[in-house]
Amino acid sequence: MALSASQEEKIKDMREHLQQFTEYSFNELNDLRQFYDKVADYKPVETTILQQRLIVVDNFSSKNFIFFPKDSISMGRRDDNDIILDCDWISGKHCRMDKNTDFIQDLDSTNGTFVNDRKKRIDSFNLNELNTFSLGRIFRFDYTRLQDDISVICLNSLEDEELKSELEEKSYIKSLFNTKFIWLREDAIVWIERFNGDISTTMQNRNYISISYNKGRYYFSDPLNNIFDYELKSSSENPSEQFLFRTD
Repeated sequence: MALSASQEEKIKDMREHLQQFTEYSFNELNDLRQFYDKVADYKPVETTILQQRLIVVDNFSSKNFIFFPKDSISMGRRDDNDIILDCDWISGKHCRMDKNTDFIQDLDSTNGTFVNDRKKRIDSFNLNELNTFSLGRIFRFDYTRLQDDISVICLNSLEDEELKSELEEKSYIKSLFNTKFIWLREDAIVWIERFNGDISTTMQNRNYISISYNKGRYYFSDPLNNIFDYELKSSSENPSEQFLFRTD
């Protein structure tokens, strides 16, 4: 019984992936037919791209830039959220943003999600129309969509006057005010002005650095210092004096 090239390739691939067939005997024609029947519908397992976040810290100004290469991000009090708000007035899972549906959705939070200064809490709202949103009338965030695959989220203010003085003393709140959350997709390139932290989709001048994301990997470029497409890995040396990089 002659096998086609595609059949032979499929059998070879199957033997490499499934250990139980490594010692399979092909001495008899029926054995070979039975084996091929098992692999006829076999499809190799697709490689999963690890969606790690990237944290960029500006050593000179203490500004933080956190990159999320995900289709959706969640916000809330629990530690398993992408953006964590350690406040009793915020629900464990408060809201979620989804690029596939293009909606921000309240997750049945106790104190609600509000958008664009509207008085009524929302169940969901189109991200294309979103400028600001508030969680529990306490944390007010700005939302800027630079293009389809890049959005920027940053804390604008604390709205509740009674809680404001208490929250402002917490270190994580101070850090939040210095952090820009950058929500991006595959093949996105983000440019950051090295002195004021402005974010753009193009290089305005040589004072900009860039972070690009491709196939699960981050790359750093700094034209001013002749650094181009430097892959950022946990094991690699830090390529910049001004910026510190960490993936997790």
